[in-house]
Parts: sequence; structure tokens; C-alpha cells
Amino acid sequence: MKNTKTLTKVALTTGLALTAVAPYGVGHAEETDQLQVQIQEESFRSGELTQPSQKAPENVVKDALKEKTEQALSQKQVNGEAGVDYKVLQKRGSYDGTTLVRMQQTYEGKEVYGHQLTAHVDNNGVIKSVSGDSAQNLKQEELKKPINLSKDEAKQFIYTKYGNDIKFITEPEVKEVIFVDENNGQAKNAYQVTFEAATPNYVSGTYLVNAQNGDMLKNMVQESNLKASDKLVGALKKSKQSSLTSLTGTGKDDLGISRSFGISKQSNGKYALADYTRGQGIETYDVNYRDITKEESYYPGTLATSTSATFNDPKAVSAHYLATKVFDFYKDKYKRNSFDNKGQKVVSVVHAWDSEETNDPKNWQNALSANNGSMLVYGDPIVKAYDVAGHEFTHAVTSSESNLEYYGESGAINEALSDIMGTSIEKYVNNGNFNWTMGEQTGSVFRDMENPASVPSSLGVPYPDDYSEFNDFNGWDQGGVHFNSSIINKVAYLIAKGGTHNGVTVKGIGEDKMFDIFYYANTDELNMTSNFKELKSACIRVATNKYGANTAEVQAVQKAFDAAKIK
Repeated sequence: MKNTKTLTKVALTTGLALTAVAPYGVGHAEETDQLQVQIQEESFRSGELTQPSQKAPENVVKDALKEKTEQALSQKQVNGEAGVDYKVLQKRGSYDGTTLVRMQQTYEGKEVYGHQLTAHVDNNGVIKSVSGDSAQNLKQEELKKPINLSKDEAKQFIYTKYGNDIKFITEPEVKEVIFVDENNGQAKNAYQVTFEAATPNYVSGTYLVNAQNGDMLKNMVQESNLKASDKLVGALKKSKQSSLTSLTGTGKDDLGISRSFGISKQSNGKYALADYTRGQGIETYDVNYRDITKEESYYPGTLATSTSATFNDPKAVSAHYLATKVFDFYKDKYKRNSFDNKGQKVVSVVHAWDSEETNDPKNWQNALSANNGSMLVYGDPIVKAYDVAGHEFTHAVTSSESNLEYYGESGAINEALSDIMGTSIEKYVNNGNFNWTMGEQTGSVFRDMENPASVPSSLGVPYPDDYSEFNDFNGWDQGGVHFNSSIINKVAYLIAKGGTHNGVTVKGIGEDKMFDIFYYANTDELNMTSNFKELKSACIRVATNKYGANTAEVQAVQKAFDAAKIK
């Protein structure tokens, strides 16, 4: 289960402080009896943050962010400078009955990279919460300089690093943005380049380059050993509507359990592991132990078939069954239609092998995801793990909602959310039975949410269980996203089960409530660059909305983050 060449090890950390409900009294907003703040952080506010309004929710939010109306946001969230504006990225109903509005800050028409804000507006036109922050002091001389680089030149990094023999799965999207250095506040004109390609190895991600001199500002491109052939490129793209007949198939999975699942009958009379009753389809392919590093032309293999509606390949049965169950989990529990909530196709590939990691084709104990999680590639030992399937699928959910940047603290949150929801999916698939370790059905434990330090990381040191042990490794592993994710895993365990950690005692509220809190924090509260502290505030807000202020649920969230030294 990897997004890069190394085995994914997941965990995360967060931490934010909750203050008592009190009238807002910060200098830039007028204090009134009606404007009150419950969660009062620089990048997260909740309460009664504006006066009632008849305007559309997005205009209520925009006016507040641009300081055109009385509001109780933090000085870090608002910006009334000339040239600053905010555009709507998403508007929909939220779990708490409010309207969710996601905004992107712009300056003189250009997006300010990483500065997105999520707001909730109630039926009275009152802003109930805002997460995220706005870049400040954008009227800088640096931004007035002419742009020297063309959009084509901005793409040169791709060809310099990967060569000219490259096939794009999605053509590079290049747009002019403003990049603000978080360390010194200096703003630069930049190009944001997002792409997905066969190099021939599968690579995807985003990078930012200085539009004046081409210097790399931020690199979030991920690489894998998977060779992306023309067949793979085609499989990664959206499926067309299938005309195959939908039926029910059976077979024993890799755990020896008899399963039923959706299949299709092909025109040649064979039956295929292709279920088109769920979204745009769930398909399972067999690559027959072709080496990822050398035999790319065979990937993703051929659609797994049988001469009858009974399938005898337990690996293929496991992958197909789990893909349908993960799809069903999100639909039954959270009313999602596939990971993107638009029904996008899910592809699984079984009998994969990477010769760089093992000489035994049947013992590649790993998996990887491609195309934001819509394609899952499994080695034989790992295909049976319920939580691994859920983990990878959840990465795709995150990409479709908070879109957490896969770097640093936001990347660690991204990884931890996948472990948390992977555990929830294990419980769903396994008739209520689950545990707090990841991947144990493969014969190895990848991570332990209860006791992170019990599993050595790929660096040979224990995973951390509080924020004092956070380490960004100078950018290694996207700023330590896998290593640091264990901090949040520990928080999640404490919320669910309780316990004493670092001298702080937490009374658990059960895993189901914990799962919901993190799910809605991900989909409805966080932004692409949210950090641990913002995650804490987000979880507190979800717990407050769902269970009430000062309840046992809110206290559990607060204390669990405190126990992990996320203040």
C-alpha cells in the first residue's frame, strides 16, 4: 500500500486549543453581543461570526473575508487589500445543516497557492465557522515584476527529470499563481504545474516554479515503480458505459471465505469481474506476476474472467469483493457515490510483482495506488487486508474533498485519515470485528494505532505518538508524511478507547463516533494546507455540532489531542 516506492506507513498528528464561549473583542472587528467565538484560533474560528444576512452564502463569506461587513474572524483569515478577492471552489449542504462554502483567495485575478478557506453559513445567513487563512501584505514590488518564464518553460522540469519519452495520462495543467513563503511572507509570481504521466514509471503530483527564474519553490510529485503502458493509461481513464449483462458471481477469497459479488457476462460467453451496478464500474484485472519494473506492457493485465459465475482465483475474488465493499461502506455510511461522489470507476490489479523488492513473484508484500486512488495494484500477500483496501480508497476521498496537500503536516493528516477510515472499513466488512493494527491479515503489521512505537518505521526508529517527536526529515518522504501520521493515529485511538498518555487521561467515546468525527473533519472542515492544530479545531467543531457543547465527546477530542501534545 504505497503511493511512492517505499511501503506506506501511516499516522498523523494534530492539535488546536478550545476557548470558552466569549464575545469577540479583537481590534479589527467591532465587539457586539451577537458576535461570539467558541473556537478561537488564528486559522480556525467558530461561533456566531457575522450578523444575519439575506445574501447568498458565498457572498456572506466573501464580504466577511474582505472586511466589508462586521465579523469575528481572525486577522489572519481576512484581507481587505485592494486586488484581493475570493472565488468559490465548492458550495453544498453540510452534515450540520449549514451551507458549506470553500473559497480560494486570489490577488489581481491569480490564485494565492495554498490559501483556501472553508466556511459554514446557517439558514439565517450567519457564518458559523471559518477554517484556513488568507495571505497578507500582497502589495509587494516582487509581484510587479514581469514574468520571464512561459507556460511551456514551466513544464521543462518534467522533461529534464523524466526525459522526452513521456506519455501523459492527464496533460499538464499549468496556471499562474502567487506563492507566498510561509517563513518570511515574501510573495512571488509562480507557475503551478499538475500532471500524471508514464515516464514510463507512473508519476503524478504538483510542483511550483518561480515564474521569474524557474527555480523550484515546492515539489510534491510522487513516483512509483509501476510502469505505465498504453494499456494502463487507458485503464486509468474514465470508463465508458458498459453494455455487459450484470449478474452475481461467487467464489472463495484469500481468507477461504465464500463471497458473493457483482460480475458481468461478456459477449464471448465468459464471466468477468466487472460490476457496473456501482457507479461507473468496479473492475478487477490479473497481471499474472509480470514485473512492474520490466514488463510494463502487460499492465494492468487482462480483465479477470471465468467460464462460469463461480471464480476460482482467491486473490482476484478478494480484491474485487473488497473494492465493492469499500464502495458500499461509503455509500451506506456517508451517502457517497464512489470516492469522488460522482461514481468514478474503481480498478483493482492482482498478482502484481516488483522484482526490486523481492525475488519471489508471489511474495511481493506491497500495494500501490494510481490516479488518486482509483486504481489499486496488489501483491499477493496484501490483497486480503480489509484495512489496506480502505486506506487506499480513502486517499481518493480526501483528494475529492479537503484535498490535503501531500506534504508536511497536511500530508501526515492525509495518511492518518486513510488509516482511521481503513480501520472503520475493516469493521464494516468484518461484521463488526476489527483491531487497531494495519495490514495484519497479510501476516505483517504495518502500523499500530494503539501503540505506534511497537512498529519500527522504515528508518529503523519507532513511530512517534506525540507532537514533540514530529520530524520533517528535511523533506524526505514529503516531509515525513508516513512517519508523523502515527501521532494522529494515537489521537484517534485515545478518542475511541480512552487511556492515559503523557499524564493526560482520556475517557473514550467508542470507535464509531470517532470515525464520524474524523470523516466529517476531512470532508467539511479542513483545507489543502491544514495542519495538526487546525485538525484539532475541526474535530472539536464536528464533535460539538453532532453531540453538543461541553459533552463527553467534545472532552474526549480535546483531551486526546492534548495527550499527544497538540496544543
